[in-house]
Amino acid sequence: MKIIDTNYQNLVVNEMDDRLLTQTISDLIDLKYEGGYWDYKQEHHSKENNHKLLHDIICLANNLENREAYLIIGVDDNGKVVGFKGDSFRRNQQQLNDLVRHKRWEGYGAPNIRLRTINIEGIEVDVIVIQQSIHVPYTLGEDIKPKGQKNTFLRKHTIYTRNQDSNTPHNGAATITEVEHLMKIRLGILPNPIERIRRYIDDVENWKLINSNYEGMSWYYLLHPEFTIELLDEEEDENASPPNFSFVQINGRNSKLKINLKYHSTILYKDFARYVDEARGIVVYPDFSALNAFKLGSKFTNTFDYYIKNSIKIQLSSFLMKLNRLDREGCLWERHLSYIPIFIDADEMNEVKSIINKNSDQAMIDVTHYKEEVSISGYNTGLTDDEREFVKQDLATNLMVINKIKEYRETI
Repeated sequence: MKIIDTNYQNLVVNEMDDRLLTQTISDLIDLKYEGGYWDYKQEHHSKENNHKLLHDIICLANNLENREAYLIIGVDDNGKVVGFKGDSFRRNQQQLNDLVRHKRWEGYGAPNIRLRTINIEGIEVDVIVIQQSIHVPYTLGEDIKPKGQKNTFLRKHTIYTRNQDSNTPHNGAATITEVEHLMKIRLGILPNPIERIRRYIDDVENWKLINSNYEGMSWYYLLHPEFTIELLDEEEDENASPPNFSFVQINGRNSKLKINLKYHSTILYKDFARYVDEARGIVVYPDFSALNAFKLGSKFTNTFDYYIKNSIKIQLSSFLMKLNRLDREGCLWERHLSYIPIFIDADEMNEVKSIINKNSDQAMIDVTHYKEEVSISGYNTGLTDDEREFVKQDLATNLMVINKIKEYRETI
């Protein structure tokens, strides 16, 4: 059975991340001021000032908004992009890793950081990205002294943070209010329940089975048992056909499920999923949108499925697969995504739809082409020949949209 565009996600993930980061940093620079989770530096710290760079990283890692943080280098304090002259003490990823990880840290260790070079207004800018974490506050297990000096610059067991646009001074410490706020994040009291459970579902090993019977299954989160997840069998609508994505796997047998994410007895989030490939995998329903490219009543379909990158739908699909020990090689999920467009955000989706709608003749040519490449289940589908053609026609629209996303990203 031929798989269409199986490398689609792998090929675009870095491109999507870089484009999203560039847009994020560009938007922050446009504000012309520093904030609670971003800081400008006109140039890199010299090697003699590694202790000051470490101070900046720790403060940003412990930012009170508990967001992914950015040390933006090559931008002055007024938000003007200035770039670099010569080497300008620029570091690579390994040098940054050595700076951070060769220190002694308390608790969960060092914050995760990565270096990205992006282009703003035709000028290179380096960004040290500090990953968001629930393990704040990060604290050192050793005193840090400037190279060749005896005086202590950063103290062990001391909490440094960033409040609005200011770092805790290196010879100071976070206030009791700031410490309390960071500890609430660490203990899971903050943020709001839906954001908390989204963090917890990345921790697959700490979800414990409560119940498993003919109605479905349920789990609780070991570290915070008030959070539970239900995966329940759902009756099929007799007047509705299974969604088209059900038939892209090798085996067409599938069934409907209902998902409830709960905090105590309150449902925080609910959605539908399907067992696919004769229960060898679980996928959460994509969202759907519509084009305005084809005439109503024609053989062409305006509707298409889609996910938004980093959405809870993608996160839950991966989580449920792992929780139920399904699709360990990832082939089923890869095939599913090869037929589902993934947009960075709603703005990108609207741009791509506009491009398609402006050239409906080309869209019809593209869909006709992709229909020949659609490959659906050979058995256990329960579809008539006519129904199979309708499914292939609809999936071809998805493939056309996927291709237009690629083309759109190549132009920006």
